[in-house]
Amino acid sequence: MRIDVTRHSADRYIAVIEGMPAGIALQRSDAQTDLDRVAEALLFCSAPDAPQILPRATVLSGLSHDRSSAAPLLLEVDFAGTAFSEALDAHGSQTPRFGTADLAFFLRMNEDDCASALQAVTLRHAIVRAAAAFAARAFLAELGVDVRSFSSRIGSVELRDLDAQKAALFAPLDIETSAVRCPDPQASRLMVEALDAARTAGEPLPGAFCVVAAGCVPGLGSATDPACGLAALIAAAVMGAPSVSSVAFGDASAHASDGAFPDRVQVDRTRGFTYARNVQGGVAGGMSTGAPIVCISTVLPCYQGEHILSSIDLTTLEQAASPDALGIACLAPFSSVCAESAVACVLAEAYVRTFGEGPLSDVARALDAYRARIKTASR
Repeated sequence: MRIDVTRHSADRYIAVIEGMPAGIALQRSDAQTDLDRVAEALLFCSAPDAPQILPRATVLSGLSHDRSSAAPLLLEVDFAGTAFSEALDAHGSQTPRFGTADLAFFLRMNEDDCASALQAVTLRHAIVRAAAAFAARAFLAELGVDVRSFSSRIGSVELRDLDAQKAALFAPLDIETSAVRCPDPQASRLMVEALDAARTAGEPLPGAFCVVAAGCVPGLGSATDPACGLAALIAAAVMGAPSVSSVAFGDASAHASDGAFPDRVQVDRTRGFTYARNVQGGVAGGMSTGAPIVCISTVLPCYQGEHILSSIDLTTLEQAASPDALGIACLAPFSSVCAESAVACVLAEAYVRTFGEGPLSDVARALDAYRARIKTASR
């Protein structure tokens, strides 16, 4: 599945979604729902005086009788009047934003100023891409796969004793009802307090989040082509989320004091082959294992603000304040939704590659036959 985003006008963006099977049940409101999720996650961590008007999503084409067709889906997102409107481009175009690709983009394209770079790498592109993944999420839901994400750390507040097994058990409702997307009520409250303190002090916070994909069959990805390995594709997708600095699958630090491997394969007559602890996070050797896919990522603080001389004025070549129109205290909740959407696209593509590029009915039929075959292998 491929998503291309282009800027149509000052505040309007178009996403072209290609590679989706025909026949997927889609409501036009689904795109707005996913857009609201990602926009609200960013707004809550932004300055309190930021406009609370949310962007608007419109599916322009690609649907027929509330189902996907063979044609690409076209999604328009309108940011006019929101906190993500032209205010993001209103700062001086001669000062690249610290922690972004502004300066590298400017140097590579040999532009006179950073205006084109600022338009190319704003957070709006990430918001549109996350919203455009609504089709991939719907496709995976038809196949019994659920992809979700949650904040696991903001500043010094973190979910204690988090491992792959525990991460897969959190209820989606507990995540979505938390302002910071943390499923634990006590940790969520402390994270909100940490964000409030960070805004008051003007000190942005680092964070971490977890993406979980439950319901995947074993065998997705490739064990022979490293570039097509599922772990490599998911890691690349997650690293594309704003300010993500690392990705780890499962329990990266798991070990046994007696030197024994801290996991084992088990056979269950009903569930088939299972893993005792899922230490590998649902991927091994480039392929899915059938256990929930769990990856934990860290997020760098958004070092921006008028009090921080963290950039360069390209006209004078002197230190200058890095522009920041939103005053973001922590990007972890926002980046988690962006990463979740990217992982959904990777998994949707993996299912299409494995079970065929035909309509949904053909993909589902091939998947059912595959599940029946591997189920008999565990008897």
